[in-house]
Amino acid sequence: MKKFLGITLVLLTAFVLAGCQQDVDAETGVTLLAVDINPSIEFVLDEDDIVVSFSFGNEDAEIAAADIDFIGLPFDEALELFLNAAMETGYIDIETNDNTVIITVGNENAAKEGELQENAEAAALGFLEQHRIGAAVMNGKLVYDELAQLAEEHDISIGKVRVIQALLATDETLTFDSFVDVPMNELMDQLEDAHQERVQAFVATKQADAIALKQQLQSNYQGALQQHQERVANEELPIPNFAAIKTANEGLLDQLMIQYQQKADEIRNDAIDEVDPTQYTPKNNNPNTD
Repeated sequence: MKKFLGITLVLLTAFVLAGCQQDVDAETGVTLLAVDINPSIEFVLDEDDIVVSFSFGNEDAEIAAADIDFIGLPFDEALELFLNAAMETGYIDIETNDNTVIITVGNENAAKEGELQENAEAAALGFLEQHRIGAAVMNGKLVYDELAQLAEEHDISIGKVRVIQALLATDETLTFDSFVDVPMNELMDQLEDAHQERVQAFVATKQADAIALKQQLQSNYQGALQQHQERVANEELPIPNFAAIKTANEGLLDQLMIQYQQKADEIRNDAIDEVDPTQYTPKNNNPNTD
């Protein structure tokens, strides 16, 4: 009986450890999903396409998604949440057809990379169709010439190039060549750690101010967005011709990006001018202080 109980205990322990290992593996990032509107964001996804980390690519993304925690969300929900935040703050223009959403996926498995790219583009188009917003949804691997050039030069996948670029953005002392021969899973682990550090720093030092600016932007665009949503509900707006918009925008991408940046600067500066800083105090995120 003691021998039987001992064997049973060993087997139970093995099952528990296996379960724990599966949980750990599920939290390991394997895919990079980058979204550029003008607000830019990067998501690291696990094997089930659940967000395990994220990082804002610029100040506009910090403002638009200042109060959102994407961790634990399926990738499509996280993507739609980010697009909605950009719409509510005016970074996605509900009154024009020249919006552009660029999606770039990086995964060491080409089939997985292609599948997620297709699904992410479909999710973005579904959001745009639902809200009747004219926009081109583009594959970053096809529109960013630098990705293809670096991939050919170093004989690596375009997806890996995008992951390396994401890592370089976290530390200016790093070099592209130093990552070329590093396995993709190690790159993803490093990127996940870098994301977590950047988000922690954002929460500790900038989140309160970013939320204040986001609230001001939402206030600025609330009237126009409400009117737009009423027209959508009343079926007064047609579904945009996304294919035609994409064709029209492809040749003007560089010019559009400059225009988006200029518009984003104006949006942000207007909000800064209107926010009363005396109404907001930075959050205390140091657990060692009262």
